[in-house]
Parts: sequence; C-alpha cells; structure tokens
Amino acid sequence: MAYAADAGQPAPTLPQGNKSVVTPTADGLGIRKAYNENGDPHAKYAREVCFYRHYGDSPLIPDLLECLPHEPAIVMTKAPGAPCSAIRLSASERCRLSEDYAHKVMDLLSVEGDMNALKGRPFLDVGAQDLRADVLAALDRYPTDSRPSERILHRLRGAAQEIFISKEMLIKLDWNASNVFINDGAISQFIDFEQACIGTSEMLAGILLHNPFWHARSVFEVLQRRGFLSQPVASMATWVHFSFAAVLADSHARTGTAWDTSRLQSAYQRHVTDSPD
Repeated sequence: MAYAADAGQPAPTLPQGNKSVVTPTADGLGIRKAYNENGDPHAKYAREVCFYRHYGDSPLIPDLLECLPHEPAIVMTKAPGAPCSAIRLSASERCRLSEDYAHKVMDLLSVEGDMNALKGRPFLDVGAQDLRADVLAALDRYPTDSRPSERILHRLRGAAQEIFISKEMLIKLDWNASNVFINDGAISQFIDFEQACIGTSEMLAGILLHNPFWHARSVFEVLQRRGFLSQPVASMATWVHFSFAAVLADSHARTGTAWDTSRLQSAYQRHVTDSPD
C-alpha cells in the first residue's frame, strides 16, 4: 500500500467535490464545508445535516461541530488518515480493504432511526417508493441524442420499474473513494452526505457494487454474510442499473445538462457492464 506522495508527488489534500468547497478552520482542528450552486445549496445542506444527525452516534463519520444554514455551510472534525483515492493498492490489498469498506458501511448504517420523523424533514421528505418513481420520471424526460443512448435509457427504465421496495433506510448516492478515509490500513471514516436519500438495502447494494474502485465480489460477499440483502442474487443487475439511473437523474436535475452519447456509454460500461474483478 503506497501513497501518491511516496512517488515524489504532492501529498493528499482535502478532497474537493463539484458540489461544495472544503477548507480547514482557522485553528486547523476542523473542516468547513460550503455548498455551491451545483444543485440547490440549501437542499444539499439539509440532506447532509440530516445524515449527520441520524447517524451521529457512529464513530465512522466526523463529528458535526457547527451548522450554518444561512450560508449554507457546516463545520465538522477532520477525518483521520487520507482518502482511499490517494492510495495505490495491490490486488490483495484491494480485496482486503473492500471487505473492510463493506463491513464499515454496514456498521454505520446499522443504526435504527425514526424513518417517519426523517421523512418530515425538508428536502428529505420522500420514501423509497417515491425515489423510484422520481428516477423513472427523470429517465422518461431525459433527452437522448442517439440510438445507443436510448438503448441504455431503456435498460435503466426497466430497472427502475423492477426494483423491489423493501425496508427503508437512510442511504446516500455517492460512496466515491475520495470520500472514504483510510488510517493505519483500515477504513476510518466516511464523509460527504449531501446526496442523502431514503432508499432500501437493495438500492444501497447497487450503489456500492457499481463503484469500480472496490472489489465487487468482496463487497457482495460481505453484504450476503451479514444478511443485508432480502432479495435473490439474480436481482443484482437490477440494483446496479437502478443505482446508475439514480446518479444520472441526480446529475441532470442539478445541472440541467444531459450526458452526450460518448460520456453515457463510457460511464455505463465502467460502472454497470464491466466486471470490477
């Protein structure tokens, strides 16, 4: 396992997403995250604060130090270690870390909260069935510029129609490796919850499995061993397709711009059809 800086490259810095800007606090003890105009900044703030409050007892997320709704921004403690995306992994290290990643996600989301109270909060007031309907409606409106794009949209619509609604839970769409920190060879904390939503375990499984950074088989085996999946393995392709559809719908809602054929095909192949093994 090696860091980019070990090869004479700059040391890892604070991860900068395209939906917010993060800076160290003046005392160097915390991180200030301000939401930009890539999507409704107040909605992103509200969803992230809800996630922190819902799972706030877990050591696997930073402590929320301050809420600044009028900016909008939050202040949180630093995640220990470095982002996983800043680390080069051998094949065996990737499998081992992927297992730890899956276990830690399960540990984080094992908190039982009041879902009815959660649904009453601004910008987080729809359930998993509504999420499925919203994604399907977004796909129906999504503009395409070619037959290859339309074929992909057709598969995604099919997944949105087929995905089963099981027990609801608070999840998020983005588990990017830049938002997962590693310390002393193990996953230490997760950050970045502005894409929080109410979904199901199967929706989350698709989100975790469609990320090519992780070893998909290792992640899937952990989900199975821990009894996280209530649906048969044969439904896995539906979960992965739906997770990609949800990300695509979110991107279009935030930016108002559809992906061209080349970008759509490349992303679909990388996240859905390619084997991460």
